[in-house]
Amino acid sequence: MSTWKPISEDQLQGLIDETRGNLSEAKIRFFESMRIPLQKWNLELPWGHHKEGFWVIGIFGKTVLWYNDIEEGFNYSTYPKFGDIGEYWCDQHDFDHVIRRLYAFAQTGDNGVKSVPPQPIG
Repeated sequence: MSTWKPISEDQLQGLIDETRGNLSEAKIRFFESMRIPLQKWNLELPWGHHKEGFWVIGIFGKTVLWYNDIEEGFNYSTYPKFGDIGEYWCDQHDFDHVIRRLYAFAQTGDNGVKSVPPQPIG
């Protein structure tokens, strides 16, 4: 039997605050420019519906910054429409790592190498 419980809004905010101090002033300003109030979004098919949703913390163009509380890591993905995460990633990155990658993407247009997402069953 699984003992997994979804992360709370306060716990997630604590993770963000905990590592935010590792960022330069420019990267903090970058994050603040994309930051949205924490909100739960759905995961687009074929990955299925995670009934709890995932916490989204920022939007950068057509990219959404979100926290995968199943894998316990921050991710960024495209999104087809507001409220739906378009790509499932199970990266287990810290908040500061993902902000650095997105910051580099904003400067170079290269979103970095991402691992292959898990394949849906069926």
